[in-house]
Amino acid sequence: MRNKYKHIHRCSGFVRFHCRSERHRPSTESPSRSSNPLHHLNATIAAVVLLLFGGVKQVNGDSLKYEVVGDTVTIKDCKETASGPLAIPSIYEGKPVTSIGDWAFYGCTKLTRITIPDSVTGIGYAAFSKCGSLKSIDAGEGNTEYSSEDGVLFDKNKIVLIHFPAGEGGHYTIPDGVTSIGDHAFIKCARLTSVTIPDSITLIGALAFRDCFGLKSVRIPDSITNIKMGAFSSCSNLTSIIFEGNAPFSFRVDAFSSVPEDAKIFINPGATGFGEKFAHLPVIILKELKINTFSKIDSRFTISFESNSGISYIIEVTHDLKEWGEIGKVQGTGSSVKFTDGREALFQKQYYRVKMAG
Repeated sequence: MRNKYKHIHRCSGFVRFHCRSERHRPSTESPSRSSNPLHHLNATIAAVVLLLFGGVKQVNGDSLKYEVVGDTVTIKDCKETASGPLAIPSIYEGKPVTSIGDWAFYGCTKLTRITIPDSVTGIGYAAFSKCGSLKSIDAGEGNTEYSSEDGVLFDKNKIVLIHFPAGEGGHYTIPDGVTSIGDHAFIKCARLTSVTIPDSITLIGALAFRDCFGLKSVRIPDSITNIKMGAFSSCSNLTSIIFEGNAPFSFRVDAFSSVPEDAKIFINPGATGFGEKFAHLPVIILKELKINTFSKIDSRFTISFESNSGISYIIEVTHDLKEWGEIGKVQGTGSSVKFTDGREALFQKQYYRVKMAG
């Protein structure tokens, strides 16, 4: 794996696809009842048949629509008027709630928190997509299939990131050890401004970051081998895509569809699988990050380095080479740029590094 950083030490100073638009959600309100006695007779007969022979039954209750099949219950839908925190019950009519259906909470924009009971062992496709106010999806420690960390939903072993709540924003660092970003995982997370994708990730799912309007740049680590349909589509401010390695083995050409016209893909010298264009975007070969000068003794640490136009660079500092903290950002110009650390030195020894933002 390539070394992504330049380190400096100073003494005595101081990163089933199912394309679907906004759906029409079935009404969860009961239809008006007829005053016709025959209507009541037919309803009674239907109820008796269900009681005698069982089968599938869909029931509207509280804010949820339940489907009872045999001895198990699935959450099929949620009223779009549902708001605030919602705890999915573990039992319904004496039967365990074992699954959440495809699209079950899709478009429920007023929900702020969803709690998943230990009884749930299956979650369908795009179950929590486009819930714009959702701050947390919580799975209990006793759940055998799912887990959560800081309100983000994962599988039990934290191998797959299933869903990031769309009401959260700012920067998010995907935990090390996660290998897959699921379909729709970050869809319409409009407040997400940046994301760090670790080297453990190998797959980015379909529509994973679609409509993340706050993303301006993203780094694709060289561990990524598969980027699926529309993964970063319609990210209207995404202009800088940095690939740290070769082109992914499996890649959909629409992964970056509907991004800004001035968006570019940046690659390292010697990277393979890219042409003059990749995914319909121009490809720019990065200059090697070359440190020109830096001060060693001055009370204000200063560094100058060669930069690439259109790339932002982050300056980080540490005293133990373990915990790094960002102290500044420099915009590349295509030539040499300079950064000065105006802070007083906190430790006898400090280390600095420069990395491309993403």
